[in-house]
Amino acid sequence: MDTRNANDIRRLKRIHEMARRPLSLLALAHSGRERLKAQPLDALLVARDAATLAIRRERARGGSEHWSADFNRLLALKFARDRIRAEIARRGRLQRRKKPRTMPRLQCGNSTRA
Repeated sequence: MDTRNANDIRRLKRIHEMARRPLSLLALAHSGRERLKAQPLDALLVARDAATLAIRRERARGGSEHWSADFNRLLALKFARDRIRAEIARRGRLQRRKKPRTMPRLQCGNSTRA
């Protein structure tokens, strides 16, 4: 088996395990900002995908009027997904911000401009 396929299968298993237990996603999202910062990017990407899957499952439960459907849980999952997305976006902005410094422009002639 190809290692890339094996890694994809492991990642999908982690996503489905987290989506089955939405309380772990909610605990991550309602924790402090430092805990989100401490998570590796790969774990945040898995958590984001798991939250999306859990939201889809909760919507399906509500659409079929299942007895265990809970609108408050759906809102909490959306909040969790948004916090995780915001942390991923913040890390992307930090990486884009690091540009190599350019040399300062040299003045030509007798320019009096500063």
